[in-house]
Amino acid sequence: INAAFSDNNIFTNNNFNGNDIGIRLISSDNNTASNNVLSANGQGVAIGSFSDNNVIADSTMSDILFGVTIGDHASSNKVEKNTITGHSSTGVHITALSSSNQVLNNNISNSPFGIFILQSNGTAVRDNTIHNNQNGIAVGVLSFGTSVFHNNFINNTTQAQAFTPSSFDNGLPDGGNFWNNYDTSAESCNDTDNNKICDIPFVFTGGQDNFPWTKQDGWKGPLVQEFDVAVILAEP
Repeated sequence: INAAFSDNNIFTNNNFNGNDIGIRLISSDNNTASNNVLSANGQGVAIGSFSDNNVIADSTMSDILFGVTIGDHASSNKVEKNTITGHSSTGVHITALSSSNQVLNNNISNSPFGIFILQSNGTAVRDNTIHNNQNGIAVGVLSFGTSVFHNNFINNTTQAQAFTPSSFDNGLPDGGNFWNNYDTSAESCNDTDNNKICDIPFVFTGGQDNFPWTKQDGWKGPLVQEFDVAVILAEP
């Protein structure tokens, strides 16, 4: 599908196999692509050329060079609830002066880069499971205002790296992300106040998560914190 200057379309329940690009949006707004299967294409979904407010959801993308690319001044697009796996380059690639795009609730795995952001501002990355990639997430140069929290980073060779100052937590009580190589006391993750958040930051190349969670999806459960009962009873 090649949609140019075309708005308010719905592309659903399709199977795209062996194409250069499965779905391409050029200067097209407010489109939804959902419940599609994209495999063995050069790119799964390409959003570019000032395409805004599009949603890519509930789809499976595999064995592709790029799963989803967002570029060329595309803004306010949402990539959510997809399974993106086995790509020869990148699961989700956001670049070329794009802004305010969201990557939410995806399962991204088995690629050289899970998520790569370059020269794009205001990207939000939340509630994803990013696992078994060579690089979990890379925030490249000139990518200001990137926000990354409530994600599970599991068994990526390099979990994260940032070459532009970025936020990898949302303060307390929201906290940051779960990192499976930083979730035990042997890895310097201690939780002395029992709030399911490590006491000290997880530091990686170019950045840090100030409030890393001790458990996968730890933010989805109720916070548990121990209190000194004797002190509480003594208070007036």
